[in-house]
Amino acid sequence: MHFKYTCSYVSCVLGCPYEGHISPDAVAKVAKRLKQMGCYEISLGDTIGVGTPGSMEVMLKEVVKSVPVTSLAVHCHDTYGQALANILTAIKVQYVIFINL
Repeated sequence: MHFKYTCSYVSCVLGCPYEGHISPDAVAKVAKRLKQMGCYEISLGDTIGVGTPGSMEVMLKEVVKSVPVTSLAVHCHDTYGQALANILTAIKVQYVIFINL
């Protein structure tokens, strides 16, 4: 199945209120499958805002092994004041082309 011009969102990529820590490998598997289905942009969301620059970098390094950086975006919530630092981390390591705050 292919979705033409479809943007997908993966929520809770750095932490979940029900499951706690989310494995970067689990995020990479979901992102890879979405890309295989034809999604042109995959937004990786720190939906509950628990991510840190370190966890953001580790997660992105895993995801870009399976999904081209040109297909990725990040979406960061500022629950604990880390959104801008996480976005800066994504920019510095050139892992994303779209950023949502």
